[in-house]
Amino acid sequence: MVGISEHRAEYALLLAGTLSARQETRKAYLIDGVAINGVSGGPVFHCPSPGAVQIIGCVSACHANRATGEALPGLLRAEDVSHFRGIAEAVRNIDEANKRKMVFEEAQKNKAEPERPMVEAGPQPSASTAIRAAEPSE
Repeated sequence: MVGISEHRAEYALLLAGTLSARQETRKAYLIDGVAINGVSGGPVFHCPSPGAVQIIGCVSACHANRATGEALPGLLRAEDVSHFRGIAEAVRNIDEANKRKMVFEEAQKNKAEPERPMVEAGPQPSASTAIRAAEPSE
């Protein structure tokens, strides 16, 4: 978890906790560990192996353990962010996103415009026909 402490706002804090439960109905994780003000909204990382890091959640609530009257390590709730993986994989960067947006908007524009029937034009008068028509008849 990463957070900003109210005591030292110029530093980001990297805090550790232990995943204690997954709430399937809420699509959230419960994490035992340091629950302090400032970590809400921060990312929750999972390291399945050395060198591999995944963002799995976003801290949404802190529940301090106040059993003794003091703030002790408590419980964090982190919302699952797996629904963003599909979006992140589909759109690799902003340029690709802009290209896709332009293609989509063009397709929507073409869908909205009714097709105009092609009208066949008859024979066009030549320049000599136009001149003869303008001359007075005898």
